[in-house]
Amino acid sequence: MSFFLYALSALSLAGVQQTAAELPAAPTGWSRQDAETLVFQGRITEASRDAFSDLIDGATRTVIVTSRGGDADAALDIANAIRDRDLDVVVRGHCISSCANYLFLAGRRKIVEADSFLGFHGTLTSMNLDRQIARMTEAAQAGGMSADEITAEAESMRATIEGYRTRESAFAQRIGFEPALLIDTGFERLTAEERARLPDGDPVLFPSAELLARCYGVSGVEDRARADDPDLETLAERAAPGLGIAVLGDDWLPVCD
Repeated sequence: MSFFLYALSALSLAGVQQTAAELPAAPTGWSRQDAETLVFQGRITEASRDAFSDLIDGATRTVIVTSRGGDADAALDIANAIRDRDLDVVVRGHCISSCANYLFLAGRRKIVEADSFLGFHGTLTSMNLDRQIARMTEAAQAGGMSADEITAEAESMRATIEGYRTRESAFAQRIGFEPALLIDTGFERLTAEERARLPDGDPVLFPSAELLARCYGVSGVEDRARADDPDLETLAERAAPGLGIAVLGDDWLPVCD
């Protein structure tokens, strides 16, 4: 019984099913569109991180991404490399989970193309850790795990989450955005009443460029999707048919001054 089963399960319980452990085995890969542009489509993995490092060069200026997310550590590594080279990031179709949390935010210019969307749903650090440890403990006891093993698992969960929290804090400071974004976009903060109002499908949050800048200090966002058609209810159907995603807007985020 591992920490990641519970950590990733926490995000699913928060209302999103596209966790790293549950992503389908979609083709993953980087390719070069032209001398200045790299294109990525698929799941973010350690292999795709290594491929990015091998392919990127001094001429690269833009990365175009279509991804449902994947490994958070690998995504943070790619995101930091994007910032190292001051690259632009373009979302084509969809950029969900660790793609939105890290790759998109790392871009100098951050462009969401028409008929495309971002899908934030928080990170491992946005979950209620005490609640997840309680769930883990209950399941572990039912499965016959010893008290010492349960204690060790709980300590491992806390240490792993703290490790992610440290990395995310350093990333947010480097990029210059408020780390609260990664908490506020998590669905665990919702009340039971708010959860009951969530639409069918797996909900993700697509904040507007105006809100991202005003509330979280995220600059350089060009939201061509809303400019083309502000109706978020049907956006996922056009941008990612068959994924069962429900795209939610600013009214699902905390109010800021």
